[in-house]
Amino acid sequence: METSSNYWEDLRKQARQLENELDRKLVSFSKFCTSYSGRNGDQHTRGSRCDSVGSSQDSMLVVTTTELEQLLTGDYTQEFHKIKSNFCSLREREDLLGSVHRDIE
Repeated sequence: METSSNYWEDLRKQARQLENELDRKLVSFSKFCTSYSGRNGDQHTRGSRCDSVGSSQDSMLVVTTTELEQLLTGDYTQEFHKIKSNFCSLREREDLLGSVHRDIE
């Protein structure tokens, strides 16, 4: 039992690390896109086009990040409700069995 508990804890820790790494990379990419600019006239034109694309990518990034957070929150909420439901079922079962045992005694 202890080993499986450690296994799940290690997986949770790894998932948190991956989520944090993904978040850092998304922030770095967003900063790169917003700070990019050209050096001369032609490059400036390309840079401004890239900046406008970068701005739209930033808004898409915000939406994507928000959607990801909503999905994760939904998953966490679903998992919480599942665990809570299992706990309540177990408690009800123990209450029923406890009353049967008391009736028998």
